[in-house]
Amino acid sequence: FVSVEPPADVNEVCLCPNSGLVLMACEQPRIHVYFVPALGPAPAWCSFLDSLTDELEETKRTEVYDDYVFVTREELKRLGLDHLVGTNMLKAYMHGFFLDAKLHARSKSVLEPFAYEEYRKQKIKEKIEARQGQRIVLPKKGGAAKVNREFAEQLEESKRIAEEEARGDRVVRSNDRK
Repeated sequence: FVSVEPPADVNEVCLCPNSGLVLMACEQPRIHVYFVPALGPAPAWCSFLDSLTDELEETKRTEVYDDYVFVTREELKRLGLDHLVGTNMLKAYMHGFFLDAKLHARSKSVLEPFAYEEYRKQKIKEKIEARQGQRIVLPKKGGAAKVNREFAEQLEESKRIAEEEARGDRVVRSNDRK
């Protein structure tokens, strides 16, 4: 809904029936009039308020701090911008400051000159991994050969023996196992 803070103390509040018009009698010579579209439509005698609110809803509002980035004192020191405290380049807010987004980007690029290159390499690597995940993987043929099985077993045995001898292990031949 809405939060209304009139400039003076409120004595009386009057709602216009079947509308969103609110009248407030305050400690001032004039009556304060507020229109709240969420409460109802504008009265017939001031229908221009409906068209006004429709126009306001259609227009795109930009927030005051859209072009700013929130930074803390520690981040200001890390960026080398702590000398800007107290100038109009920083707007104090809560436990930090609002800094112009363009200035923040420039100082960050000076501080970390290869950050973009690393980011770019990381994105390329992710795309390559995603493409590799989409590939059809053929199952590896395991087990013994279908043709000349005895000869294939002899080759595997001689290969195993050669590897064990190269490592200096005690060689156990298939004839010794039986």
